[in-house]
Amino acid sequence: MFTIKTKLGNSEIHGIGVFADEFISKGTLIWKYQKYFDTTISDQEFERLPKLTQDFLLFYGYYNKEEGGYVLCGDNARFTNHSKKPMMQMVNITDSISIQDTNMGDVITENYQVFDQKCNLKNI
Repeated sequence: MFTIKTKLGNSEIHGIGVFADEFISKGTLIWKYQKYFDTTISDQEFERLPKLTQDFLLFYGYYNKEEGGYVLCGDNARFTNHSKKPMMQMVNITDSISIQDTNMGDVITENYQVFDQKCNLKNI
């Protein structure tokens, strides 16, 4: 769950994106896994889901074995777009920080390859 104010909007990166709704200083904790709000789905649970639900998880979630499988954020974090020059970075399995100062209105991005072990960036 984001620990900072955000809003959704049109993004040149991938249609919909999430944007800072306040100034964020470099080093600020901006995302933290919140049990009961963010959801983790094991490989076995994933396999039992309908194909449409699996597709949703693959698009809006990410996979990390150390976190227990597929993770789906319960807030705007699921709209964070990929960038090879991101503004935030996961520092452990439950926290992400801002790695640069970010102004209100700036797009929030993260490098999926750092944390998503099933990331397929062929189309990104």
